[in-house]
Amino acid sequence: MIRQLQPNILINNRCGLPGDFDTPEQLIGSYQDDRPWETCMTLGEQWSWKPDDQMKSLQQSVTTLVRCAGGDGNLLFNVGPMPDGRIEPRQVERLKEMGEWLKRNGESIYGTRGGPWKPNRAFASTRREQTIYLHVLHASSDAIELPDVPRKVLGPLC
Repeated sequence: MIRQLQPNILINNRCGLPGDFDTPEQLIGSYQDDRPWETCMTLGEQWSWKPDDQMKSLQQSVTTLVRCAGGDGNLLFNVGPMPDGRIEPRQVERLKEMGEWLKRNGESIYGTRGGPWKPNRAFASTRREQTIYLHVLHASSDAIELPDVPRKVLGPLC
């Protein structure tokens, strides 16, 4: 009935039907390049504003963003307004910090697709045309082994 009334509507999967895209909540979706998805996650621990809510650190926030992009998904980071409608200053500051990170590294996020390698604990990768971006998230040694790609490595982004 919805599609009869609005043929071009997009429907998420929250109603129990497959919908047009997936929307995992409070967890990062799995690598999926054949169906759109968007992780819906809070910057704190709950959906609404709560005084002294435990916020994600900048590292946790950026890692969440990178793993979503590396999984070929999108990130919706929720902030809850305070009773007077303002966004809590701590959350504003965190979002500004993420913005600064994106000013330096946004080329590896904006307009990319996930892969060629599926994200894991150690790294996530994104790609655009002939360029692969590797985000090292956790290294237990000085080396990370990656499957071969038939391309020449030019060097680090930053």
